[in-house]
Amino acid sequence: MKRPSPIPVATIVAIAALAIAAPRAAASWWWPFGGRGAAAETAAEPARHPAESTPMSSEELRTASRKEREAENKILQKMAADGLPQAQVTLGSRLLTGDQGLKKNPKKAVEWFRKAADQNHPLAFFNLGLCYDQGLAVEKDPAKALEFYRQAADRGVGQAQLNVALTLDERKDYPAALRYYRMAADRGDLPSMRRAGEILAGGLAGGAPDYASATTYWRRAAATGDVRSQVRLAQCLQMGWDVPPDHREALNLLWLASEGDDPEALTALGNCYAQGLGTAHDSGRAFKCFRRAAAAGYAPAQAELGNCYILGAGVPADPAQGSEWHRKAASQGDPKGLFGLAADCALGRGVAKDEAKARELFAAAAAKGFAPAQYNLAAFYEDGVGGEANLGEAVRLYRLAAEQDDPLALSALGHLHLEGRGVPQDRTTARDLLWRAAKLGVPDARETLAREFPAAAAALGLEP
Repeated sequence: MKRPSPIPVATIVAIAALAIAAPRAAASWWWPFGGRGAAAETAAEPARHPAESTPMSSEELRTASRKEREAENKILQKMAADGLPQAQVTLGSRLLTGDQGLKKNPKKAVEWFRKAADQNHPLAFFNLGLCYDQGLAVEKDPAKALEFYRQAADRGVGQAQLNVALTLDERKDYPAALRYYRMAADRGDLPSMRRAGEILAGGLAGGAPDYASATTYWRRAAATGDVRSQVRLAQCLQMGWDVPPDHREALNLLWLASEGDDPEALTALGNCYAQGLGTAHDSGRAFKCFRRAAAAGYAPAQAELGNCYILGAGVPADPAQGSEWHRKAASQGDPKGLFGLAADCALGRGVAKDEAKARELFAAAAAKGFAPAQYNLAAFYEDGVGGEANLGEAVRLYRLAAEQDDPLALSALGHLHLEGRGVPQDRTTARDLLWRAAKLGVPDARETLAREFPAAAAALGLEP
């Protein structure tokens, strides 16, 4: 989550000013145009006809306004000197910015903030944090800024909670960041709801992913129209992560999220149409969604659009066009784009056949943890395609892909254990791997399981 620019100094003025309420006896200095003060509010005089009033000139208005500010500042200074922390915060804010007719004096402003902080005023801690964050009248000191922000955050200042959360997030101190994101989320901050959900779902705060808690935050944010949270919640509903699978609700969320042409939402909606999730399969609609998102430069959509052109899904097949979209996605480092372009090079599909280049691209996608690329690169190493053979590296990559339940990797690794090639021969391990691959529908795994392990095959309903 990118940290926003430092908060403008004007922000603290607006916040601090709310803390000051003028004493009732001082109502005269709020009275417009230097009027007669509080007594005028109760005077039993008849209303005067507007025509009898003499309008004030612009110069008179400016003079009256200046006098009101001067009177207000005198009272404010008296209240601050008497030790009222709200007045100290407001006076400090005005001195920091030169607001309301006071001469700018950041050094004096910091002194007033310190006096208010000595009385545990929450906004004083926040303003001191801001001064150390931006180097206002004090030497810039991120550590001190964070400590003052923490003091303000723990006392309920919402902006301080967000500042602390963002700083800790940048430092990858996710457990502590989550604590402050929760605080900010509880007061209704949408970015904090979203990020709290991401930390919980990613297991970043330690332990297993907590999708149940994440979806609680995402539901709250999604209900207000937060697009990112709508997309995240839809993904959880599609995958059934700690929530009952509900493809129809996921589809509805993605419809809402895509109304503003959000590329991620459009791509996810396109996948719903492409796979028939929550709706009838419709490759034409899928293509249109991918095209709109790809036009915005969104790499995952570019990769999917390339697949549409390669397969002729929702559009006439055009391998050259498909390969070009794969190239655009790959240039942004998208794993599916790298994989698609690698397959194009390996097969000579829309581009000249180049197995060495394909191997290079598969390696780039595999390095990003993309299981299909890990499997294909392993196969290249096993067979010596596009370079030298290396069975040990093939086994390593098959295992990485199998850990992600890639069906073809499970089958390949099962066969290696059955034959004792590159790994110790182990029929039990081979059986278990082949059973998992067969359950996922891999034909070779089903045939081998039925032939070598008929009892295991029978459990899947396979004939020997």
